[in-house]
Amino acid sequence: MFLLITRESFKYCSFKAYRVIEVEELCKSYGSLKAVSNLSFSVKEGEVFGFLGPNGAGKTTTLNMLMGLVVPDSGRITVAGVEVVEHPLEVRRVAGYLPENPGFYPWMSVLQNMLYFADFYGLGRAEAEELLELVGMAGHSHRKAGELSKGMRQRLALAQALLNDPEVLLLDEPTSGLDPEGAAEFRELVRRLSREGRTILFSSHILPEVTEVCRSVGIIHRGRLVVQGELKKLSKMRGFRVVVETQPPLPQEDAERLLGRFARRIERRDGSYVLDCPEDTRASISRELFRHGYAVTEIHAESPSLEELYLEVVRGSE
Repeated sequence: MFLLITRESFKYCSFKAYRVIEVEELCKSYGSLKAVSNLSFSVKEGEVFGFLGPNGAGKTTTLNMLMGLVVPDSGRITVAGVEVVEHPLEVRRVAGYLPENPGFYPWMSVLQNMLYFADFYGLGRAEAEELLELVGMAGHSHRKAGELSKGMRQRLALAQALLNDPEVLLLDEPTSGLDPEGAAEFRELVRRLSREGRTILFSSHILPEVTEVCRSVGIIHRGRLVVQGELKKLSKMRGFRVVVETQPPLPQEDAERLLGRFARRIERRDGSYVLDCPEDTRASISRELFRHGYAVTEIHAESPSLEELYLEVVRGSE
C-alpha cells in the first residue's frame, strides 16, 4: 500500500523547515555519457528554488527522475515524503510537472484537453474551468489546442500540472518563448502559488527571471551540483564590490597605492573606482582616503549579479 502525503497532512507536522525535495547521490548515465553524477540537493517547504545550469548540464534528466519518468542508476529521491525510486507512480499524486515542451491533443479544445486529464484524478468540469480561470485561459476554453500560441500552451500546461492540487511543482524552462508580458504574468502566478504554500523547483537559463522569483538556487554543471544556497548568502560569499568616487579625482597610481590592501582587484569606471573586496571595507576606505586629502563624494556597495555568480562557478568547475 502506498503512502500518500498531502499538503493538509503537513499542518500536523511538528518540525519546521521540512525538506519537501531531497536528492542524495543521484546518478544517471546513457551509455558512456554521465548525465547526472552524484547529485545531492534539497528544497525546503514553500520555497521557490532556482535550478540552473547550461544546456546539457542534466537539469531535465533530473526533473524526469524526480517525477519517476526516468529510472536512476543509483541514489535516493524523496518528493513530499514519497520514495520516488520505490514508488514512481505515487509521486505523480503529490507533484505536478510542466515540461519544457508540453504536449496536447491538437484537435481537441482547451477545455476538452483539461477534462481528459482531469478524469485521471476523478475531477470534473468545475475543477477544470476553475484552473483555466486561474491561469488566464478561461476565455480560450473552446479554442483548439493546436491553434494556441506558445504562451497559451504554457498556461494550459500549468493548469494541467495543477489538476492534482500538488504540493510540489516542477517547472522546466516555463517561460521559454514567452513575450515579456506573458513572462511577467507567469512569474506573478508562480509567486502566488508559492504564497499558497506550494514548493516550486524552477529550472531556467534566464537568470534575471530566476532572481525575481527565487530565494535559493542550485547550479548544476556536467551533472554535478557546484553550488547551492540562498542568493543573498551566495553573493556575500563571493565578496563585496565597492564603488568609490573622490574629489579631487583619484589618480590611478594613488588608487593602487592607497586602496590596494583593501581590494583583490581595482578597476576604473567612468571617473569612479570599482574595488573587488573580500568584505565590506567602506569605512576603512573612506578613512584612508580622507587621511591622504581626498574627500569621498560617493561610496556604495554592489552585490554581484546572479549572472556573475553563475559564470564564476560554472567556469571554476570546468
